Amino acid sequence: PDSRVIYLALRQDRLGLSEADKLKRVYLDYTTDRNGQASAFGLTHFGFRDDTGYRSEDLFVGDSPNGPIVMRCVRPSHEVPSPSCLRELLVGRGVSLSYRFKRAHLEAWRSIAAKVDSLIAGFAKSAK
Repeated sequence: PDSRVIYLALRQDRLGLSEADKLKRVYLDYTTDRNGQASAFGLTHFGFRDDTGYRSEDLFVGDSPNGPIVMRCVRPSHEVPSPSCLRELLVGRGVSLSYRFKRAHLEAWRSIAAKVDSLIAGFAKSAK
């Protein structure tokens, strides 16, 4: 439940929605309160409605200089004793990155995001 491993996946993305766009155009329509509530670690928490495919997840949004950081986190339960959080973001034209980390490390969301951003920037530099 507290593994420090972060799983990354790069994939083709035909929709090209930014995190801000996904938040507004997809996720907020499925929440119980479009304004959310202030939560721990400088995040805003949104609960998903029970009649959605996201019913077993929470949505957390944090602010960054580049816009919102949007993470869906599976709720802890007897069926899921080791829940994870997922972030999906565009990293280039037609390319998105998703990464998962254990919900137990949600308090480190800023550091995780910064390190993933740095890793991706390093890929871009070495490709030039």
